[in-house]
Amino acid sequence: SATQKPTHPAPTPDAAAKQPTAPLTTTAWMKATITAYWPGAEEEPGCDYWTNHHTSSLNTHLREGVSVAVDPDIIPYGSQVHIKDIGDFIAQDTGSDVVNRTASHINNNDYPVIDLYFRTREAALAFTSCHGSVAFIWLQPPSTATAVANSTSVASLNEFIATSQRR
Repeated sequence: SATQKPTHPAPTPDAAAKQPTAPLTTTAWMKATITAYWPGAEEEPGCDYWTNHHTSSLNTHLREGVSVAVDPDIIPYGSQVHIKDIGDFIAQDTGSDVVNRTASHINNNDYPVIDLYFRTREAALAFTSCHGSVAFIWLQPPSTATAVANSTSVASLNEFIATSQRR
């Protein structure tokens, strides 16, 4: 039998007003700022050693059309992230601009940032030229078993961040 794509309830007008300040533990619609990142020269904004080696903060292989960077304090690693009219992704990476909501602050909002991974700069720029910077997202946090399998300890995440800042 054919696999059916899951359906998500329609976003409500008040979803934008309910921006999370703690990790999500249930499904929910909310607004997010959508950005893109890709491997490139390390002096380019948003590029670092790990991205250039297609490696996420979970030490998994980054995959275009699958991997997104999130603030794991809000959206747990392993969460399914459905971006309305764009597609379904998995929270597998993070970055300082994502955690600090840099793109949201540039756009005068405080929405969480979802950073989509692309294999090339051209693909990322083509995506951003066709899509708005704010979208509704539907989150499905991972099950406890999946969360344990996809998570890293705070110490390892802090080590990753410290290492990437030194490079």
